[in-house]
Amino acid sequence: MIKRSFFSLLFVFNLMTVAWANQGGNDSFGYMWTTSSVNPKTNFSWTDIKDGNALFVGAITDQISTAIALPFTFYFYGSPKHNIYVSANGWISFKNPGTTTDPSPNNVSIPSATAQDSMMAVYWDDLAGTSSQNANIYVKTLGTAPYRQFVIQWDLPNITNSIEFQIILNETINTFKFQYGKINIGTDPGSSATIGLQASSTNALEYAFNTGFSVDSYFAILWSGKRVNGATAAISPASGTTNSSTEFTYTVNNIDPAGTDSLGKVDRVAIFTPFVSKPTVTAIKINSGSAFIQKSTTKPTDRGYATWDNVGDSLIIQTSDFETYDSLVVTFFQTLPANVSTGNNFPSTYDAVLDSSGRQASTNGGWSVDVTGTSSVVDYYDFSPSTDQVTTAGAGVTFTVTA
Repeated sequence: MIKRSFFSLLFVFNLMTVAWANQGGNDSFGYMWTTSSVNPKTNFSWTDIKDGNALFVGAITDQISTAIALPFTFYFYGSPKHNIYVSANGWISFKNPGTTTDPSPNNVSIPSATAQDSMMAVYWDDLAGTSSQNANIYVKTLGTAPYRQFVIQWDLPNITNSIEFQIILNETINTFKFQYGKINIGTDPGSSATIGLQASSTNALEYAFNTGFSVDSYFAILWSGKRVNGATAAISPASGTTNSSTEFTYTVNNIDPAGTDSLGKVDRVAIFTPFVSKPTVTAIKINSGSAFIQKSTTKPTDRGYATWDNVGDSLIIQTSDFETYDSLVVTFFQTLPANVSTGNNFPSTYDAVLDSSGRQASTNGGWSVDVTGTSSVVDYYDFSPSTDQVTTAGAGVTFTVTA
């Protein structure tokens, strides 16, 4: 049954609302969490999937599903995963528990040998048996590759106790979100639940354990990667002629040099532009995939989109939350000045808007541009011969044109 404490008072609610941190984590692997409560915050965006595939038939008991094949490879703690196992008691595991009956319906603090390995505990509690015949757990794939989402949704309605929540796994960037819809289990949601991640019995990241108001209705927790080992920036070509409109390609890569987790980390890059004229962006690639682009200072919410704009002396590129984990490639046209010059630097910084740590500077991989040669604008043309010519049909006349 859902366990509840009946001695919570209103002042406890106020205390927890103020005291509960909005961000945390950065464990030994690099996971962090951000909530939808206060800035910087992720968004709560519920998509009901009760039209998806139902996992169980009849009343919910302490059931664990058989293997459910994921529509895409998902990386969890740096390892590729292809199947999940879903418990009616509010958790999933990427490792076969070897049973279809939950051996541990009662939650514990993690890490623990009692908890499942390779586990996401979205709301681990003894939930089975409290719901109506309409209760079930659903799975559904949303979107198109390479930006698909796989959603697991618990829908446990009851007259006195009801709760709905879901996990959203994001393809390519391997971030994931816990979302909580309507919760009606008393006055202290979360007071009898474990919420967090467990890689093994000795390695876990606990968001909350038996903590009232750690979650609530219409609430979200985004899990992402906080650690960035560095990034390298380079521009090409390394030179252009005076007064020309030159196309440049700016690449920020090696965002995760270790290359072990494939976990999204970056969603904002600022490129300093040393010339008076402002660049015009024509293309952006995120992790080698072409993005839909728009000139705007507003950060996109959907993956596969990018915005750009000239703000002060910088070109600002933004993607959706933590979308870039491999590389960001920006193509833009830049009008070069009339005077010859060398060593015009295009340094850049990168960060994640939801990550409260400071911006980091890219390593110089060759971001210097020289302005060379004379003006590429033609002053006049000389034709030789310069007088009208007459010839017969089928014959030819040779002209020399000098710019």
